[in-house]
Amino acid sequence: MVFLMEVARSMMFHTNVPKGFWSDVLMSATYLINRTPTKVSPPSMEEAFNKEGNLGSKKAKTPLEEGYKVLREGEYESTPFGSPFGDIKKYRRMVGKLIYLTITSPDVCFAVNHVSQHMGAPKVHHWNMVERILRYLREAPGQGVWMACNKSTEVVGYCDADWTGDRDDRRSNTGYCTFIGGNLVTWKSKKQKVVSCSSAEAEYRAMRKLTSELIWIINLLKDLGIETTTPITMHCDNQAAIHIA
Repeated sequence: MVFLMEVARSMMFHTNVPKGFWSDVLMSATYLINRTPTKVSPPSMEEAFNKEGNLGSKKAKTPLEEGYKVLREGEYESTPFGSPFGDIKKYRRMVGKLIYLTITSPDVCFAVNHVSQHMGAPKVHHWNMVERILRYLREAPGQGVWMACNKSTEVVGYCDADWTGDRDDRRSNTGYCTFIGGNLVTWKSKKQKVVSCSSAEAEYRAMRKLTSELIWIINLLKDLGIETTTPITMHCDNQAAIHIA
């Protein structure tokens, strides 16, 4: 939060916009990061979700079940969970809310990415996944992204990929996050567009996505009048991809 305030103050000296505009921006950022209701606040997260689904009292400590793997086509078709979900509009409406929530919730980004891939023809199994995400969010409604106060502008990025993570189409999932001065600023989880023939190729594609994000952040900071004096650090856990890069 302090970092965003400093960025906003810096931008006021480089742009010709009224100062009142940035105060509104900071109020909106405060609400998004802390999920704290303001004087004119929308319904609470729990109230909005309870309108769509009966969550009951069951708890969930993680967005997805431990050891989760994408089921292949036909693995759950013979079970009650393989039948089509009755209310497609309800599914799309709820997943749309979850996608919006990933703006301030990196912990559910991967799970929401999976349920959003079945907007066309969701199954009961997919709706159960949505309800588990909601139960997880209900346990920590005030959890947000913490912004520490420091003067560091060091940019660091982390990336990873699960080779052939989707057992249905054999495509991999890319995940990355970036930090400025130790503060988490951007994150993303998305399925890759093509099938990778090796884990090194999947990890290299993730590195390419992260590189584009880091270059964008550096250029954005430069436009805001903030110069980064330290080299950009990128972390990847695949030695083959690192040697290729």
